[in-house]
Amino acid sequence: DGIYDKFLAAYREAVAAKREVMGDPESSTSEIGPVVDQAQYERILRIINTARENNDGKLLQGGEALGAKVC
Repeated sequence: DGIYDKFLAAYREAVAAKREVMGDPESSTSEIGPVVDQAQYERILRIINTARENNDGKLLQGGEALGAKVC
């Protein structure tokens, strides 16, 4: 209990920082590339949407596609 809020704040900050290293997998500055294909993209969004609909937890970061380009 004593570290929950501090941990959560640090975790959210770390996840937000990952946005800066997402991008083209061919770029040396990218650490995280795109989702492998359209099926995986849809699966991820379906998981998020199902969790929202069922009130399964609380989404703290993201939950939406970062770009408009899809397979």
